[in-house]
Amino acid sequence: MKPIKDWRLWSIVVVSGLGFCALRAVSARRSPSPSPNSHPPKVGSLAPEFTLTDYNGKTYRLSDFRGKKVLLNFFCGCGSCAELAVTWEKIHRQRSDVQVLGVSTINPEIIRDWRRSLDVTFPTLFDPNYSVAEEYESTNCPRCWVIDEKGKVVYISREQYDLSAVIQTLQHLFISDK
Repeated sequence: MKPIKDWRLWSIVVVSGLGFCALRAVSARRSPSPSPNSHPPKVGSLAPEFTLTDYNGKTYRLSDFRGKKVLLNFFCGCGSCAELAVTWEKIHRQRSDVQVLGVSTINPEIIRDWRRSLDVTFPTLFDPNYSVAEEYESTNCPRCWVIDEKGKVVYISREQYDLSAVIQTLQHLFISDK
């Protein structure tokens, strides 16, 4: 091998390694770090209370929606999230007894554009410090939670990478064929 090819090969290896390390560092930062006093919510448990503001500055508390089912969606604006957002929006428009809430940690300007491009009208809340995403163990996206009228968790999408299963479950739970 000529030296120039060896140099290029090593450059690729080094750059790839640095990229991998950077990705791992970002993932580690976003990974939940449970406190000794907290337990992740499970189906059947009371959903943890939170207060967040939307991208227009309006404040929302989970407890404000007692008496309604809540579809709580953690998303980042990726392609998978966009596919699910169509279902979330359909539920939002069809069901007055269900409050759809999106939660994102992404830059507000990016999410505003994303919402406009998909014609999303449900409230989207900003979680800049990942505090709610971590408490709900939803730092990977998309992740959906269904909370009943009494504030108990009744569904958690654990198959966030199997979009068809999540969409099918949400449609079964919420969307009428009428």
